Amino acid sequence: GIFGKAEDEVDTLGGLVLELKRDLPRKGDLVTTGAWSFKVTALEKFRITEVQVIPPPQEIPVR
Repeated sequence: GIFGKAEDEVDTLGGLVLELKRDLPRKGDLVTTGAWSFKVTALEKFRITEVQVIPPPQEIPVR
């Protein structure tokens, strides 16, 4: 998939963040796989409820 090998082992973005981090998440944590980044923006106890997906930067052609 577009997020790398870890994507094949999880069902949710929260699960992907946990798989990549391999530690208890905290609000503001940032993980990266390939060119994609994911920032934990909301939690309920130890459950990730909101993730900001940060896509790879797009190259703008110079004219």
